[in-house]
Amino acid sequence: MTQLQILIRKLYALSVIAHVEHVNTKSFAAHEALGEFYSSVNSFKDRLAEYLIGQGRISKVEAATLS
Repeated sequence: MTQLQILIRKLYALSVIAHVEHVNTKSFAAHEALGEFYSSVNSFKDRLAEYLIGQGRISKVEAATLS
């Protein structure tokens, strides 16, 4: 696995963690901030992955398997 593939996987993990924290927080301010962060991470990871695929730097995004 290349460093770029690892980066994309870590961005997916960050997105999931941010979403879980967004849903679980009891603070309205944190809920709003985490929602904005979650949305920004998703947009960034999508743009980055599409760019890297378009440039031929990675061939596809691979999901981690659940064991």
